[in-house]
Amino acid sequence: MTKQLYSTHEVARMLGVHYTSIIKWVEEARLKAYTTPGGHRRLEAESIIAFCEEYNMRVPDELEVDEKVKILIADDDERILDVFVDTLKQASDRYEIYTATDGFNAGLTVRDIKPALVVLDIFLPQQNGITVCGRLKKDYPDMKIIAVTGHGGAEVKDQVINAGADAFLEKPFDIPVLVEKVETLLSKSLST
Repeated sequence: MTKQLYSTHEVARMLGVHYTSIIKWVEEARLKAYTTPGGHRRLEAESIIAFCEEYNMRVPDELEVDEKVKILIADDDERILDVFVDTLKQASDRYEIYTATDGFNAGLTVRDIKPALVVLDIFLPQQNGITVCGRLKKDYPDMKIIAVTGHGGAEVKDQVINAGADAFLEKPFDIPVLVEKVETLLSKSLST
């Protein structure tokens, strides 16, 4: 998200209110602002957007940022990776897709790109997916994880949910189900 700073007058114009309302909201700690050494208030786009969403106000068009949402798909089957990547790219051009074929590289990729969501195969080479899931949730609690597997059933599902996965899909599943889970979890993630 952009780090451009806006004055109280600029924010007032964007929101269609008098600038004294902006000052009041800042003083009431409803709207986060910084004070310059000269005593002027400056507001970041992220703070203004959060305020608008909290108070059900329209987000000004100039603050709308078309930022890519990073998704990591970790699966050791190249064919499944290709299907998942193609499906998610078709679902939205906002998704920036990364892949990993083992647990170790999945962990490295998460550290490097900090994705909003991980589609994680539970039975990965080098590191168990349940262990990877637990570590990821510990280090990145806001990151959403969809665990997928073709083995194990209810027992594995319980283990992976206990490790922190936000959703579980057992292979084979219909691809639209994956897209629906991704979109649901990302909408929850972006609204918090």
